[in-house]
Amino acid sequence: MSAVIQPKDFSNFIVETFNIKSGSMLTVMNISKKIESLSDPLEFIQYAEQTVSCQKLQFLTGYQKFLKVFNDYIKSKLQLNPKAEGQIAEFSDKLTKRLTDIAIQIHYLLQVNGHPFSCYIRTFEKNLNNKQIEVCKDIGTWEEVYKMALNSSYNLQRDILDICYKKAMLKINANIEIENKNKGVIKICNLISKEILVFKNNV
Repeated sequence: MSAVIQPKDFSNFIVETFNIKSGSMLTVMNISKKIESLSDPLEFIQYAEQTVSCQKLQFLTGYQKFLKVFNDYIKSKLQLNPKAEGQIAEFSDKLTKRLTDIAIQIHYLLQVNGHPFSCYIRTFEKNLNNKQIEVCKDIGTWEEVYKMALNSSYNLQRDILDICYKKAMLKINANIEIENKNKGVIKICNLISKEILVFKNNV
C-alpha cells in the first residue's frame, strides 16, 4: 500500500485501539519488535480494526488482545492460497503415479535380470525432472523411494505433500523477509517505541 503513516499514528493506534493503559518496558519493546517484523504495517492496522472487537477477545487485556490479533494476522499471511494448494496436490498426485510406474518397472527388471538395485538408479533420474528429483531426495535414498512407491503409495504421496508444503512455506517466509528489508520498517518501529513511551508517561 502506498499510504504513508507517521510513527505517532502507529503508536496512537496500538495504544488506543487495544486499550493498552499500562505496561513495562518489555511490553513496549515486544510491541515494537512485532510491528518491526511486518512488511506492511498499514495492512495490519486494517486487519486489527476488523477483528479487535471479536467476541473471542472480550475477556483479554489490551496487550493480550494485541498478541492474539497479531498472531492471527501472521497465520493468515502464511497460509497458501487455493491455487497454490491445488498445484501442490496436482504435483504430488502426478509424482506419486510416476514413481509407482518407475518402481514397478524396476521391480520387473530386478526379477528378470537379477542385477543389484544400484544398477537402476539412473532409471529414476532419466524419467524425472529436476524439481521431482529434488523432492525425492528429501524423502530419502532412491532405494527408500522405490520401496515406498512399490509398497505404500499412500505414505509416499503423504511425504511428497508434506515436503512441498514445507518448501512453499519457506518461500513465503523468505519473501516476507525480503519485503521487510526493502521497506525499512526498523526505523519506523524504533520511533514507535519512543512515541508509546511518551504517551504512557503523559497518561
